[in-house]
Amino acid sequence: MPDHDVIVVGGGPAGASAAITCARKGLDTLLVERGGTYQHKPCGGILPGVCIDLITEHLGVEVPNEVYSQPRNLGLFYVPPSGRGNGGKVQGYKLISVYRDILDKTLRDAAMESGVEVLLWTSLTDFKDEGGVEATLAESNGATKKVTARTLVGADGVNSKVRWQIYGSEERKLYVYQEHVEAHGDIGDNFYAFFKSTVSPSYGYVLPRDDLLIMGVGVLAESLGANPEPLASLKIWLSQEFGYKEENVKTQEVWPIPYGFFRIGRGSVLLVGDAAGLCNPMSGEGIRWSVESGVAAGEAIAAAMLDGRSPDEIYGEEIRQIQRVLRRIYEFTKSLSDERREIFVKNELRRLSLVR
Repeated sequence: MPDHDVIVVGGGPAGASAAITCARKGLDTLLVERGGTYQHKPCGGILPGVCIDLITEHLGVEVPNEVYSQPRNLGLFYVPPSGRGNGGKVQGYKLISVYRDILDKTLRDAAMESGVEVLLWTSLTDFKDEGGVEATLAESNGATKKVTARTLVGADGVNSKVRWQIYGSEERKLYVYQEHVEAHGDIGDNFYAFFKSTVSPSYGYVLPRDDLLIMGVGVLAESLGANPEPLASLKIWLSQEFGYKEENVKTQEVWPIPYGFFRIGRGSVLLVGDAAGLCNPMSGEGIRWSVESGVAAGEAIAAAMLDGRSPDEIYGEEIRQIQRVLRRIYEFTKSLSDERREIFVKNELRRLSLVR
């Protein structure tokens, strides 16, 4: 008999969602997290409102007030290449601003309350899938041990060890360059999405959080390092149209996100969240897809144990619709000129009944 029904590698939203779903299906679940109780995760910390609904309704987790930053609710404002005057705010559309570190801990705590065994400061170094999974785990003190399970879930992020061992190839990434700044300007309680080739090949953004502004741009891997000031063009634009005046840069962060690859896993090993490439390349948002794929993986594993099918077969049926949506967005993003960006924003303003 294996030690566990399921081993989940990675304790972010994808891994915690998978672990909670498995545990609530009655499966003996082990969650392995390489960090500690709190682990800083670079992130814009913006969720669509539906993501909180998913966490509450599908995972049964009430999100406490300390997860939310201020302002908690943000509007969505599109800014096309021609400028703010031709942009607009989505009427009735709400985004949620959160502290990512606290959200991750909340979900891991919920996993433990659901009966999941959680090992912190522990990493996966190797695994075998031969009609069952044997995983080699390394603790922070250098000690290693082997554990077995029927299924393994790779929720170990964009640089996934699990995905690498299955597919053996490097996947394309987009890098997000982000700053927290003390600044002033005509910035309302909105997430501003900027679309202009001189700002980013994908997207730029600005939002208020507490007493700071958070701003970022997506940078292609091949361009990383070529521009010593990735945010320069965005800041010039902000100065011209938003009266932006910077006082001090508090923090700078760079991290990779998936960009145009989509993987499911193989056999008894499933991939979820960033490890599966599930991230919106136009906005960088991935937490919603992490939760959805984590829940889908947990349900697929439980179903496979009942009907004898392979977990990846059932999971693939559930996740391919998400993959199709994100693949279409990726193909669209790749081909964007400023003219097409202008048309895109205009059409979105009309389609979503935006107000100027």
